[in-house]
Amino acid sequence: MLIVNAGVKRLDGEGGRLNDTLASFAREAFAAADFIVLETDLKKAWVLEEGVAKVAAARLLLVQTPIWAMTAPRQYIRWQDEVLTHPKVCGADGRTRTWACDRWVRPSLSRMSIRIRRSKRIFCDGVMRW
Repeated sequence: MLIVNAGVKRLDGEGGRLNDTLASFAREAFAAADFIVLETDLKKAWVLEEGVAKVAAARLLLVQTPIWAMTAPRQYIRWQDEVLTHPKVCGADGRTRTWACDRWVRPSLSRMSIRIRRSKRIFCDGVMRW
């Protein structure tokens, strides 16, 4: 399992303690249940390839993050955009079209406005696409 601690410090140098504590509780609980626990702490520098390897090795991903005005900290959004959309994780870059008649490009995972177009059915080569 991979625990991503996104409890980062604010500009004034404070913050992140609650998320550190909750991530620590999760680490201890899963370790007691014989899980192999990997961690990524976004207060520290991280390497893309190491993050991709951790996500690929994990069967469970736990993200501990504060909610800042209805969003997550930019450090977590960056990690999410770079690691979770890496081709070794999702099989593509997460943004390019996968079939020729696709009328839109899927936005990055960090955008809360990902729209699933269920209202319009798109036909491509006789196959109904949503």
